Amino acid sequence: MYDKKTLMKVMEIIKDEKMVLEKITALEEEKSQLLTEKAFVDLTPINEQEEELVSQLHSLEKERMFTGTTMCKNSDVDLLKELICMVDEDQKNELIQIQHSMNALIERLQFLKSTNQQMLENSLDMIDLTMEAVNGERNEHHYNEKGESENTGNRGKSILINKSI
Repeated sequence: MYDKKTLMKVMEIIKDEKMVLEKITALEEEKSQLLTEKAFVDLTPINEQEEELVSQLHSLEKERMFTGTTMCKNSDVDLLKELICMVDEDQKNELIQIQHSMNALIERLQFLKSTNQQMLENSLDMIDLTMEAVNGERNEHHYNEKGESENTGNRGKSILINKSI
């Protein structure tokens, strides 16, 4: 059926993946907090940590898939789902808890990523609007029947700076 030692290795890898997902989620929550507190934030250090964790997660996933497919003798498998079906009751309950926990983490992470993306886009829009106002590039937008914006071009001088002085 399966080798207990290999099963334990796969379960260890899955737990490690869950830990990395928790760390990535914590970083996204930190980003979200910073974006709501400050208008302009340097997210580079957090993004670098996140990139490192995503790379770690990718490596763990490759290792899990290799170990799991060796154990299950099947290369086209949803490993966690298949593992749940093949293990004894105690391990099954543990794997189901891990699966639910990972699903919740992934849903939270998707929500945070989406929210952070929207906040970043809003900040960029505000920067663009401010720069247009400073540079006298107030553009008027008209919308066609499809709801697409049609930029009508430069419409005046800066509302903040009188360049004629």
